Amino acid sequence: FLAEQFTSSTYALIDIYDQCPDIFYNGTYRSAHGLYLSDSEVIASTILSDSNKTFVIQLYNYQDKDIDLQVLVDFARIGINGKIKSITDLFTGKSVSVENNLVKVHLDAYNFTSLYVEYE
Repeated sequence: FLAEQFTSSTYALIDIYDQCPDIFYNGTYRSAHGLYLSDSEVIASTILSDSNKTFVIQLYNYQDKDIDLQVLVDFARIGINGKIKSITDLFTGKSVSVENNLVKVHLDAYNFTSLYVEYE
């Protein structure tokens, strides 16, 4: 049901997948375990890279309003050790605000993003 609304984004999604094949093609899907969201109406998941050096947080705002979302990342619940070093929005290439594993991101109504997380 998610893809139905975003058919015009197919090429952008393929490009994102091709940029990070160790995550999207060979990674391990972890659902939302370890992600605590400030808005329960947002769908979230993580995918760990095959190398276990990076992961992606996927977020989907299926509401009819824009939101400012906070995501607390609990590494132990995801199944890895570390803390966030940097986050990049894969669609825009821009850095995303993070402090003490708390991520702050804006999501437009009916929009999604993939956040590339490097950790140490």
